[in-house]
Amino acid sequence: MPLGNRFEDALVYATRTHASQERKGDTGIPYVAHLLGVAALVLEDGGDEDEAIAGLLHDAIEDCGIRAEELVERYGERVAEIVVGCSDADIQPKPAWRPRKERYIARLAEAHPSIVRVSLADKVHNARSVLFDYRELGEELWGRFNPEADQLWYYRSLVAAFRVVSESRLVDELERVVSELDQVAASGALRRLASEGGEAWVELRAGEESVRLGPAEVREAETDEEFRELVRAARVRLYERPGVAAGAPIGITASWRQTASL
Repeated sequence: MPLGNRFEDALVYATRTHASQERKGDTGIPYVAHLLGVAALVLEDGGDEDEAIAGLLHDAIEDCGIRAEELVERYGERVAEIVVGCSDADIQPKPAWRPRKERYIARLAEAHPSIVRVSLADKVHNARSVLFDYRELGEELWGRFNPEADQLWYYRSLVAAFRVVSESRLVDELERVVSELDQVAASGALRRLASEGGEAWVELRAGEESVRLGPAEVREAETDEEFRELVRAARVRLYERPGVAAGAPIGITASWRQTASL
């Protein structure tokens, strides 16, 4: 469907609303680049104008303090409802990271398909960016994020949640990106562990169960394939634990990430 004056207005509004923001880290990338990417994915997935506008504005409430009433006035109730549904917090400072993300994931089970589409596009674009930047920065990347955050657990959990509520090809894309990120990040963490030694550790966790690897377990590994095999073996051990369902989302943390700054 053709895009009209409302989309043009939303494009200008989103650019101005996020004018002072950049993507996480010292990237120098204007935040609007993410908003444009999300809107593009929404349209490519068959979204309509309201959903594309919501893609441009999906962070306006959560990150910029824009009131839902203002979005209703400018773009209508449907756009505002989608943006509210894509927001995991509307207050500052935001609540604790893990419970906030768990609530967001749980809400997807009953979310309107329009909310699911925009949220899915947002997560695909973010996951692609994280993977791209991890290839360049390695473990330094995690310093951009809230120190409480377990990004790999979050994205794995989102894949499982979206798989239940959406048949979009974007779910497959998210799973491909997250699978690659999962593998390179886990291997990268073990490579750093092997090189630094000391009191460091890397932990794979599913629910209340975990497998922790220290320098002694990784000191013989040198090649990418050997580090991948260490990751695979740790996963097998974790999935063999009572109470861990096959395919359950696994988070990966490391001792050095505990001191990461916001």
